[in-house]
Amino acid sequence: MRAIQSLMRMLGCVAISISLCGCGSTTQSLGGVSPSHSSARFAYVANKGSGDISIFTIDTTTGVLTPIGRIFAGAVAPSTGPEAVTTDPSGKFAYAANSSGSVFMFTIDGTSGQLTSTGTVVAGLGAQSVAVDRSGKFTYVANSGDNNVSMYTIGTSTGNLTPLGNVRSGLVPTSVAVHPSGGFVYVANEGSNNVSVYTVNLTTGLLTPNGTVAAGMGPSSLTTDPGGKFAYVTNANSNNVSMYLIDAATGALTPNGTIAAGTSPLSVAVTSSGKFAYVANSNSNDVSMYSIDSATGTLKSDGTIGARPGAKSVFVDATGQFAYVTNAGDNSVSMYALNSVTGVLTSLGPIAAGTFPSSVVTTGVSTK
Repeated sequence: MRAIQSLMRMLGCVAISISLCGCGSTTQSLGGVSPSHSSARFAYVANKGSGDISIFTIDTTTGVLTPIGRIFAGAVAPSTGPEAVTTDPSGKFAYAANSSGSVFMFTIDGTSGQLTSTGTVVAGLGAQSVAVDRSGKFTYVANSGDNNVSMYTIGTSTGNLTPLGNVRSGLVPTSVAVHPSGGFVYVANEGSNNVSVYTVNLTTGLLTPNGTVAAGMGPSSLTTDPGGKFAYVTNANSNNVSMYLIDAATGALTPNGTIAAGTSPLSVAVTSSGKFAYVANSNSNDVSMYSIDSATGTLKSDGTIGARPGAKSVFVDATGQFAYVTNAGDNSVSMYALNSVTGVLTSLGPIAAGTFPSSVVTTGVSTK
């Protein structure tokens, strides 16, 4: 299974170009909420194979994406394109973690959604996942090749990142997530089958290691619920999701059981309401749907819905109305309407992205 997953992550492998009418933590991205400074809403897809980011507008009624362009975000060569993309909470800035060891920085036009490059900043080898804290002050990048996490401050007016250094993680870190309070950071380590826990200095943004907790085999993506009480990790090689309780004072994770997913789950996302979770399964080409018990955080299966080949990253838009899944196997993004009462997804069809789309994020205002 690890061989299959590694093959999926290498671009020189097999991204198939099929034109169709398209998260992560890997990975992810990772699931989350990105409120915008404009009523307009946009989606961004990191295409590892074509070395760019696809830009879409979102129909606020139907959730359907309309492509409006692409922008360069890395060399077109194996293992050098963007692995993950995210936006800051204000919706003014976007960041793409590039597997060659850099972060591409962009400003977002709040009216058109177009991106303008403001340069790059160094990260570690194999940068896989990027996350911004809810204050919009700090950014963190998981570097799978260097087994560490890069830390940055965010320029208030420019959005540019200033490096703060690196902190050690476990082996092959593939996903990073910031606790909603901003006080803790979590990193899923695919190579050591665990999750690293960090405390955050809220003034400087620096991370202090605070232990690890076991996960399943090949943890690939990690997210928390919006209330900061629960955490979820997809395990690509054991085909399940690990569930955790979060200690509000220390950020420590307590295992809370596992639940089955599809084959090779690579990404997990939670709605802004905290009621539902979704997992993109790369080898079974589908999305697992779950309800979240508000008291215990345990997941209950609500079935699956089909995606396209190589479902790699899932993201739920901040309104909780729509979900999007990148499909690395046929270069598309699957679009879904989300029933806010039942959590069940309804397919809206696929739309073409670039080559080997590896991550998706949207801007918008939470209606939680």
